[in-house]
Amino acid sequence: MSPITQSFIAVAIVSLISLIGILTLGIKIAHLKKILIYVIAFSAGTMMGDVFFHLLPESVEEYGFTITISVSII
Repeated sequence: MSPITQSFIAVAIVSLISLIGILTLGIKIAHLKKILIYVIAFSAGTMMGDVFFHLLPESVEEYGFTITISVSII
């Protein structure tokens, strides 16, 4: 498969996933209020995980894998 085809498929998948936001507009307000706290918690956890995945290699590269880095992760 050519890189151009792969690019178009990736863009289509990302666009379809982003349509989930539009689908939430069709949910009733009462149901949306029930699930909103879980969605916010999931997004906060996702961002925290992303931070660890991006900053951990940089800190290990700069300071080495010391006990201070290990305690900071925990």
